[in-house]
Amino acid sequence: MIGRPPVDPKIRFWSKVDKTGSCWVWTARCDKDGYGQFDGKQAHRTIYSWEIGEIPVGLLVCHSCDNPPCVNPSHLWLGTAKDNAQDRENKGRNVHSSRTHCLHGHEFTEENTYITREGWRQCRKCKALKLRRKYYARKTK
Repeated sequence: MIGRPPVDPKIRFWSKVDKTGSCWVWTARCDKDGYGQFDGKQAHRTIYSWEIGEIPVGLLVCHSCDNPPCVNPSHLWLGTAKDNAQDRENKGRNVHSSRTHCLHGHEFTEENTYITREGWRQCRKCKALKLRRKYYARKTK
């Protein structure tokens, strides 16, 4: 093989991290949501699997610091999408939680609000209208 020998992935990984603060910030490429990218995977998932252990199927690697480019293993925890949504809600970071009406103007009342498995609010009236439109679209084909 001609050229330089391959560099150990862990050496490459840590060369892209700024450890000067509490959050260890990924300084290389990030996706549109701010999560670091390393060898085609999210950097925080990579470091979690290296430093803490396997990530079970269906679980997310969540940030206790709410800082997407952070790769500090002590700031990472495993949870479901619902756990992550609840954590966001508990910290008051959900921009939609203060909304009193859905996008189509229906009020979010107890009777008109459905909570998805992921922990999101959904308007029951809009959901029923969507299902009705879908049903009639199939029927007219």
